[in-house]
Amino acid sequence: MDRNRETLRLLYFYPVKPFRSAEWIDVRNLLAINGTNTTIGENPLDDPNVMHRNPYDPPWLNDCQRLCNNDSSLKKLVYRYQYLGDVGAAAVGAALSVNTKLKKLILKNNGIGDDGMEALVQGLRENTSIEELQMTRIRLSNALGKVLEVNKTIKTLYVSYSRIGKAEVASIAKGLKSNNSLESLNLYENQIGDDAVADLMEAIKTCKTLKRLFLGANRISNEGATKISATLMSCSSLKYIDLSNNQIGDEGAIAFAKVLATDNSLESLILLMNKIGDQGAGALASALEENVSLERINLAGNNLTLDGIEKLRNVLWRQNKTLKFLMVDNKNDALFREIAFYTALNRVGRRFSDIEDVSLPHQLWPSFLAKASKNANILFWVVREKPDLFQEIQH
Repeated sequence: MDRNRETLRLLYFYPVKPFRSAEWIDVRNLLAINGTNTTIGENPLDDPNVMHRNPYDPPWLNDCQRLCNNDSSLKKLVYRYQYLGDVGAAAVGAALSVNTKLKKLILKNNGIGDDGMEALVQGLRENTSIEELQMTRIRLSNALGKVLEVNKTIKTLYVSYSRIGKAEVASIAKGLKSNNSLESLNLYENQIGDDAVADLMEAIKTCKTLKRLFLGANRISNEGATKISATLMSCSSLKYIDLSNNQIGDEGAIAFAKVLATDNSLESLILLMNKIGDQGAGALASALEENVSLERINLAGNNLTLDGIEKLRNVLWRQNKTLKFLMVDNKNDALFREIAFYTALNRVGRRFSDIEDVSLPHQLWPSFLAKASKNANILFWVVREKPDLFQEIQH
């Protein structure tokens, strides 16, 4: 059977009954119907000999036609607050199964039920082109795991406000164990919690391609943070972790600090809007004395006082020359400006100033001076504190 032809048949000959009708549930049976003269490249909607049983075309009809025809100009498909229901989801899924051009699919609050999601998942399993999948306010059940098990092209998966719990996370974890393409996983604002985090992090250990993990607003406490930090020891591919708006306190921050003191793979740690105090900030500051990979840490919206912020400032002043961005609440203008200055200095390349024999490789001078010249304070510091660096220019 010509799969494309049968897919088109489904899209063009749909009943008059409302799109919410239960008769639309098993679209796969409709795909098996034979006997259509429709061919790829033709548009039966323009054929006066074709009688359309519904004069009001759903919003997804034209998109699905273009997907089936592999329209190369259709790279992104977005349905935000547009009702698809099971029918539309099944049609999109059927079209995705034959499309090889679409790169991004965004779905948000589309009224898709279990049956529609099953059909959509089947299409995603067979699709070989989509690289980014975003799903918001959609009931997922165990669908995502089935996609990740088979699909080898999706690099970014974003699922938020979808009430993902332990069962759904277990499905995602199962899919991750056999996935070798996913680079970014965003599960912001769900209901994951500490217990489900353990299953997820165990799977991430085996997913060597994952670079960015977003678990903000998921009711994660110190227990979950400890499990996440432990994973970093055996997952060098993970570069960015966002745990903002959770319930992580000093204990969780200390767990991350222990890992950061010995691990040099993580580049960004976002702990915005948690419950970290001076004790946790002090532990992180101590870790930054040894760490040379972390470039960004966000501690704004926590319970730090001036004492905790000063500890972070001191490590920037004396030891750390690689942290480029440190976000904290501005509780003292002078202290805040000092942190901004030292992080800006690190962005210029302060670490090069510690090279003794050859102060700075010749090929890096243009970049170094270009960055330093954009900030008068930094340029003045370089001239005053490291005049020997400029001896390189004479050679």
